[in-house]
Amino acid sequence: MRKFFKPLIVFILTIILSLSLFTTACTNPNLFPSNNSSSGSQYEDDFDGDSENNTGDGTNEDNNDQGSSGSGSGSGDNQGSTGGNTGSGSNDNQGSSGSGSGSGDNQGSTGGNTGSGSDDNQGSSGSGSGSGDNQGSSGGNTGSGSDDNQGSSGSGSGSGDNQGSSGSGAGSGDNQGSTGGFTPQVPLALTFAEKTTRYLNGATINDTEFINYYKILGEYNFNAPVVSNAIYASPDGNGNGTKNNPYSLQDALDSVSAGQTLYLLEGTYTASKVGGFTVKTQGTENAYITIRNYPGETVKITNNNTLEESYGLQIGDCFYTVIEGIEISYITAYNAFGIAIWGNGQNHLIFRNLNIHHIVTNASDPETEDNSSANALLINGEETSPVSNVIIANCSMHDNVTGWAETLSVASNCEYVYVLENNVSNNTNIGIDFYGNAKYCSTPSLDQPRYCVASGNYVSNSTCGYADCAGLYVDGARDIILQYNTITGSIYGIEVGSEELQADFPVKNIIVRNNLILNNLKVGIRVGGFEARDDKTGIVYNVTFANNTLINNGYEIIIAKVDGIKFVNNLIKTTEIEIDEEKTVVIKTDFSATDCQKYCKNITFTNNYISVANKTTSQYKFYMYGTTQTGVSDFQSQTGATVITGQLTLDSNYVPSADSVVINNGVQTEYGDYDYRLLPRLNDKIDIGAFEL
Repeated sequence: MRKFFKPLIVFILTIILSLSLFTTACTNPNLFPSNNSSSGSQYEDDFDGDSENNTGDGTNEDNNDQGSSGSGSGSGDNQGSTGGNTGSGSNDNQGSSGSGSGSGDNQGSTGGNTGSGSDDNQGSSGSGSGSGDNQGSSGGNTGSGSDDNQGSSGSGSGSGDNQGSSGSGAGSGDNQGSTGGFTPQVPLALTFAEKTTRYLNGATINDTEFINYYKILGEYNFNAPVVSNAIYASPDGNGNGTKNNPYSLQDALDSVSAGQTLYLLEGTYTASKVGGFTVKTQGTENAYITIRNYPGETVKITNNNTLEESYGLQIGDCFYTVIEGIEISYITAYNAFGIAIWGNGQNHLIFRNLNIHHIVTNASDPETEDNSSANALLINGEETSPVSNVIIANCSMHDNVTGWAETLSVASNCEYVYVLENNVSNNTNIGIDFYGNAKYCSTPSLDQPRYCVASGNYVSNSTCGYADCAGLYVDGARDIILQYNTITGSIYGIEVGSEELQADFPVKNIIVRNNLILNNLKVGIRVGGFEARDDKTGIVYNVTFANNTLINNGYEIIIAKVDGIKFVNNLIKTTEIEIDEEKTVVIKTDFSATDCQKYCKNITFTNNYISVANKTTSQYKFYMYGTTQTGVSDFQSQTGATVITGQLTLDSNYVPSADSVVINNGVQTEYGDYDYRLLPRLNDKIDIGAFEL
């Protein structure tokens, strides 16, 4: 849903643009927003909104980081809380949700039974506590953290300026409000290694030693012991790389050797060139390079160039490298990038516990200027050597204005990319995307992401006014697994599509299972190329949607150009609403009867539970193969579906009660070994939906 554009800025054009922007900047300071400053006036139109009925209230500096609740986003810089029954807050940048309340500047909390917090910018959620400026934690049974702007989620700790990490629950970012009206919990008994194993359930693993190295790393530690084999950089460094006489950041990146750690001392590192800081670190299998914040200190990277393109980190010929604990923020240009990999065989890279926000395209009209873009993190495999063996984990990516691009994009010739436990919230357009067949790689057979996994991510509020954007999107890729994710507040929840027509290398072999898809604005799941024409968009083949829970997404399922699509053991609980002056149906094909005969093939519905609020089963509406079906019986007779109905009680986390009809009523299929909470599935008694009792 975007076009990448790598402009060549000739010298004369650069001079002209520089003079123009300098003149503009003299009268428009908003072109260069400062860290932690309110940008409510600048971004209010993009992020303003509230939804549901229980919006958080705030006082003092209303435009600074104010929160809203439900599936909508809030207005102002770095704000927002989502979820029902939101508590009230006070003071600058305050947000709270769930039943807890908080106080102090930039305070945020999430989840039911939320703990309270104190001190400036402090937030806590679940049962954990936090302390220190801008501190936040999220997730069930959360551990405590300390130091400025620290955030943690799940059971791990986090660091960096306003740094947040999240499991499938929400985390906090740079003065960012909290997200999520519930707090999913990973079982406490799981080690980091076991949790990683379960998140990668069913994945194709190319290099077992790479995954083992990640498991041995363990949870990121903001206050980790300092290692001896290290060099140092500081924002004003110009020395020989010792702690007392540190390098500049670029000199340090050019000097660090295999097996070393590069510590970034506290402060803001501002790139002096459009291309940002270039990373060409080359570790080895037995001697990774680590680039991270100095323990206990806050590190930011930015770029004040606002010309045609601007980068935070640009990853060159880079191998066996870990980048962690850093904030990358406030980069504005026509094409802006927090981290970008223009692929040429980079491999064995780990990006974790990064806080990437306010990466903004300054295109005047992104709807028509489709070469404008911004990405928090982009991997674009352009060359014939694939980008491979990459982990992106526990990062917070929020409040980015992306144009037609995506917040996190894995594109073209990429393989074995694992996207785990990230919090992607309050961004325009698409949240997480696996994108292929756009001819970025000149070899068609390689122009597809493949053997990739998105697991345990929390994606909320992926919206814009010019496209029907999905929180989690597969477009042009193959052999992808999407599992254990939460998608909420976006226009579409999960989409598996084929925008580009490539008959020889189609979208195929996609598994979507054990996800929680709720309160999205138009559609829960959409699958298939969207145009009923032979010369436009492709057919999507061989996709299984198994054991997902879909709650109140408007149209729960829309099907377009497909062949070989299975819906099995999904739980659908919805309400009939009106979208675009049309009352929604539970499931529909998007074409006429004639077009469906040609393009909607081999679609099966097996053992899915359906409930529509305030309707009897004879009143449920469906629209399949160009005709309307009224009632479950009519739907079953027209499609061959098997539908489960009956008693269903869900708790506040959408877990069914033991007496619900969905318990032990599933069928054996590609449901995976674990449920949404990473609890084992009971092989002889599968439950319907994302949860196993």
